[in-house]
Amino acid sequence: ILKPQIRRLLVPLLDTEVSQTDRVQSANRLVGTKVETREEVVAALLHSQDPWLKSCAAYAIGTLGLNCLGEDLDSHLTDPDPVLREAVRQAKLRLAARATAVVDHH
Repeated sequence: ILKPQIRRLLVPLLDTEVSQTDRVQSANRLVGTKVETREEVVAALLHSQDPWLKSCAAYAIGTLGLNCLGEDLDSHLTDPDPVLREAVRQAKLRLAARATAVVDHH
């Protein structure tokens, strides 16, 4: 469902089969700056001006369990874009579920 151009940009950033080095290189091209970790990539997407990229970042935060970016989601809970709001809501639910699973295993 992604436009081919967006898909070419995002899939390598999120695909676990793509090496970390390749992801970093793709991210650097995408954001026009040097990022070195997946957290930096996702944060750059989340702080972009594009609601769709922000939604993708929210999805990545939840899917990858990036708790360090969980608080960054809060400012988007009331965003005018309904897709972004839902992506943020789902990401927060995933992070909470992961936190509960970790507590239950200890």
